[in-house]
Amino acid sequence: RAPYGAVQPVWVTVRVPPDAAGGEYRGTLTIGADGQRDVEVPVRLTVSEFVLPDPRNFTVFADLIQSPESVALYYEVPLWSERHWTLIDKTFAQLGRIGNKTVYIPLICKTHFGNSESMVRFVKQADGSYKGDFLIMEKYLDVAQRHLGKPEVVCFYVWEPWAGGGYFGGQGNASKQTDIPVSMLKDDGTVETIALPRYETAEAPKIWKPIADEIRERMKKRGLEKSMMVGIGGDVKPLKPQIDFWKSMLPEAAWVSHSHAYARKMGDVPVGYATTVWQAAFPCDPEIRRTYGWRRDEHPNKPRGQAFAHYNRDMVFGHFLTENRLLAERNIAGNQVGFGRNGADFWPVFKDQKGRRTGTLVNRYPESNWAQLSVKTCLLAPGPEGAISTVRWEMMIEGVQESEARIAIERVLLDKDKRAALGEERAAEIQAILDKRTRANEWGWEIYGWYVSSGWQESSARLYAAAALATSATAGLPSGGKEGKKRE
Repeated sequence: RAPYGAVQPVWVTVRVPPDAAGGEYRGTLTIGADGQRDVEVPVRLTVSEFVLPDPRNFTVFADLIQSPESVALYYEVPLWSERHWTLIDKTFAQLGRIGNKTVYIPLICKTHFGNSESMVRFVKQADGSYKGDFLIMEKYLDVAQRHLGKPEVVCFYVWEPWAGGGYFGGQGNASKQTDIPVSMLKDDGTVETIALPRYETAEAPKIWKPIADEIRERMKKRGLEKSMMVGIGGDVKPLKPQIDFWKSMLPEAAWVSHSHAYARKMGDVPVGYATTVWQAAFPCDPEIRRTYGWRRDEHPNKPRGQAFAHYNRDMVFGHFLTENRLLAERNIAGNQVGFGRNGADFWPVFKDQKGRRTGTLVNRYPESNWAQLSVKTCLLAPGPEGAISTVRWEMMIEGVQESEARIAIERVLLDKDKRAALGEERAAEIQAILDKRTRANEWGWEIYGWYVSSGWQESSARLYAAAALATSATAGLPSGGKEGKKRE
């Protein structure tokens, strides 16, 4: 019988090299503490023959939002100092593990993400015009790309409701519109916030066009011109003058929408990446229908190729770990490509009277409050030297990895030639494994006690074994065989 006392869980994460042979590996973990005898704990690791893609090549769409100013305030370091960049790098190193698909570049200040500065600073010229200082934007993209490769979405944050918007696209309230706050870099190297004319004014195009043109060229040099989007629309959406303005500045850029509802367009401009709270659709019993949201053509009214993701706004720390674990597979086996609008490092940074950190940067500026759509999560934890993992983060990563194994299997099952090479008997056996997971995942989402005792580890082992069998049996066959119907 163990004595009563404090309990400290120890999590062991193993990075398996791609060329490691499959099988069971055993070792010993020695745990020591001051004043205590060392304890040896046996560790057993099962390695599958299935090799996951590099995370930057994952199919699952993961959108975790990084907060530079949260990092600076938490560690009490100057914004954009060398120490700050080192800390930002720690967050992106974690985001690289999940194959994060997004990067956010605020071009305005005082957004609902809580940024006091824009990443492109305006420099006033002698004739009264402005040019852009792109140093911060470039360094930020350097750090992001070092860990993410080429992100699918680089969202230039250019709009908040105070720039001109209406609830769900309604007429809006002109009395609430304000000028556009941005950062200006002064001759002495300091930064101050200035107000630029609203987008619908005659002066705005002359100010913003040189900035937009240079952004386009810099993105092209990085090979990210197709990733360039503008945003962020929400339940309150931009009005026609604001939409038309950014269409004239960056005509190739789609919009980003984070909303309760699902947005396909902003005015006549496509939405390239959308999250939804209300209109996410999850898998039903496979005997009725199977869906494959990862293929991006499952939602009946969704533009083909659009990144359409679920915003699980209530996935907070009081909820079951199963939500983190099953989030990815529940979406890609439903009608979504993945999940989004989750905070990575929006840590509590503001202190109360007792010195406790209680308030986050989200909705730091009351005029930019997003109410129920506020970002509520910080899935990473602040360690001594920057962001570190958490139990919820590990659960989410494992869920994404298992989703990638499922996708690899379904690519075989949906390809006529590959399925024939696998053999119909094997295909049916493997499909049964996936169908059982679909049912278990839907139960386990809300019934924590049932899921943790459901044999989920054995289910994971069967999934990876099936992925190894399906991919090895069809290795060398070209992709692109005729697929089955979108819905079965």
